Amino acid sequence: MANYLEIKQVKGASKLKPKQAATLKAIGLRGMGTVVYRSDLRAIRGMLNHIHHVIEARLIDHKVEKKSATKKVRDRGFKIVK
Repeated sequence: MANYLEIKQVKGASKLKPKQAATLKAIGLRGMGTVVYRSDLRAIRGMLNHIHHVIEARLIDHKVEKKSATKKVRDRGFKIVK
């Protein structure tokens, strides 16, 4: 069974370096309190290490599907929950 990461942005991106802000955007985080579910890959873990002070991440066994308050973003395979 595939493992997933639940990634939540807990701090704002206004004072980040441009490269760190681009990493947040690449992961799919768009603002404080935003939660994203991504597959547990080495590339994603590297991105999370780059912005560890802005996010909280935890390992889960399955992707959480919430039918209310979810927004699909350009069919990239992940959901944003606000």
